[in-house]
Amino acid sequence: MFYLKIHMIEGERLVAICDKEILGEAIDHNGVKLHIREAFYGKIEYEPDEVLKELQFFTQLNVFGEKIAKLMIENKIVHPDVFLWIEHNGKRHGHAMVM
Repeated sequence: MFYLKIHMIEGERLVAICDKEILGEAIDHNGVKLHIREAFYGKIEYEPDEVLKELQFFTQLNVFGEKIAKLMIENKIVHPDVFLWIEHNGKRHGHAMVM
């Protein structure tokens, strides 16, 4: 499961998605705290097929998490080299922004 929120910004459709398990986390990466907030990633849960349906219409994309990175790579939406990989709680989470 994932959290997904659509932000409309100056005619752009930014889709923000994160793994359910990391919403609300504060992740430290090289001294920078990354906050995975409900205000940005949303509070509505989506199944993988629902996520893929919403991704048909994005103009910008922001994803964070181990599972969402795998889904993006498997469906050839985001190339693996685009991801910044961050270790947190024993897992390797991918973060990517597409503009």
